Amino acid sequence: MKKILLILAVLTLVGCPGQKKTESEKATAASSKEFCGWATKGACQTDADCQMSGCSKQVCMAQAEGEVITSCDFKECYAADRYKKQCGCVQNVCDWR
Repeated sequence: MKKILLILAVLTLVGCPGQKKTESEKATAASSKEFCGWATKGACQTDADCQMSGCSKQVCMAQAEGEVITSCDFKECYAADRYKKQCGCVQNVCDWR
């Protein structure tokens, strides 16, 4: 009985040999390393023409486009300030920089 408990304890601490991450786990890990916001590429002339939109402020878009409706699931990769991203006018379109 003690041997079985010892083996279970070791496997719990180190994990099962050959255990691999699922595709979902890999995608989550990858997305947390890179900014994953998106832009509509709406027309602009200055940074003031652009705005962050969406429930988690993950969309960079032109003020003239109004608001975009997104699902309200927050992901760490949406945090523009964490990735030092700003929504602004880049070559006459609203985009992250």
